[in-house]
Amino acid sequence: EKDPRTVCQEDGRKQDGANLISVDQESLRLTLLPRTTGNFSRKGLLANGLRYKRENCTERFLKCENCVVSYDPNDVEKIKMSYASIGLGYGYNFVPNRKWLFHISTLPSIVFWRENKLIKTIGVEMLKATFPEITIVARGSIVHYFKHFFMGLTMVYNYTSAGDYEFIRLSHNKWRARLILGKRF
Repeated sequence: EKDPRTVCQEDGRKQDGANLISVDQESLRLTLLPRTTGNFSRKGLLANGLRYKRENCTERFLKCENCVVSYDPNDVEKIKMSYASIGLGYGYNFVPNRKWLFHISTLPSIVFWRENKLIKTIGVEMLKATFPEITIVARGSIVHYFKHFFMGLTMVYNYTSAGDYEFIRLSHNKWRARLILGKRF
């Protein structure tokens, strides 16, 4: 006796206008997932506020700037990154005259303890790590002094890289600049 699914497929293919194909469970799941619009750039695929990058993939798809992306809304709810690192930095202050101050500093660090997790609706998955994982903090500032006031611009750059190249790699860049104005007493 034949499997009823096979009989239905064979009967359906014989009908005019029918276009039945066999579908496995994974293809069906991917077909039913919600869709969103994604954009390709040289930095990867940007979709749902995240950037996805894979070697040799970006150049192939760069011709189509916009694309439709299917995603699983129940897959990842949160990414938690906890780490401790040790580093050695250097800072330099340059005062060319009594009215100007220039500052630069950097603090590269190597992570010696980490706990990176993908928190999913179905549980928690620990991320693998590659050595070395690094963090970099760089600072710069320019300050000008007036008779009773001072003003300046301070800048901070933070970079963190964590994860595994084969599964998921998280790189975080953060730039911050502040304009300061103060009064000397």
